[in-house]
Amino acid sequence: MSRLFDYLQTTDTGQRRHQQKPLKMVTGKISAHETRLHDSIAKVYRVEARLGAQVVVTPELLEAVDFTTIIKDKVYRPLAEEIFGEFRQPLIEADLAIFQGEPERASQLIREVLDKMFRV
Repeated sequence: MSRLFDYLQTTDTGQRRHQQKPLKMVTGKISAHETRLHDSIAKVYRVEARLGAQVVVTPELLEAVDFTTIIKDKVYRPLAEEIFGEFRQPLIEADLAIFQGEPERASQLIREVLDKMFRV
């Protein structure tokens, strides 16, 4: 999938509870505070995006299904969709264009994906 998934780790929190809400894959936060910089006061801004999900797994489910399968299906795939989903269709179209002998069209679609990925 992505190098991002190499950084993901599963942690058993030790908590036992009923899961009521749908998974929230990405959360964002902006904060600011003042600090002294040389002889003046400066403002420090911090922008964070936190990726992750919490899944409640019963012992019965763990007996029926492999834990790795649960994590891939319920966390990794939805997280990948959250991050990369908007690029799926143009890449499928680029692949089709290559297959149909339209390299210029494929190249244009790929350039558009790259532009979207890095546009701020």
